[in-house]
Amino acid sequence: MSVPKVVEIFNGYRGDVIVCTEADGVRPSWTVTDEAIFGGGNINNGVETEDHNVYRRQGNQWQMQTPEASLQTVSDKLSAHLDLVEQAATTHKATGQVQ
Repeated sequence: MSVPKVVEIFNGYRGDVIVCTEADGVRPSWTVTDEAIFGGGNINNGVETEDHNVYRRQGNQWQMQTPEASLQTVSDKLSAHLDLVEQAATTHKATGQVQ
């Protein structure tokens, strides 16, 4: 299992930040706002799927809300990925750079 890495980042709409990451050949995009992280599209072996989930930090845990269900805690693997996305967006907002 490879560690997720940021492969692209840019400004979104009204101060949002779009972060594209990659791990194990899957490349998801995330829209990061001040309140939450919104899933976007996932490209896996050339096949694109949409992610309509919303991710919010609750204390030191990430919660996911799907269109069909209430909040639920995410896996450690996804939590680590969301931490990376959040950190990249925060750095980009502060400096305009990816670190």
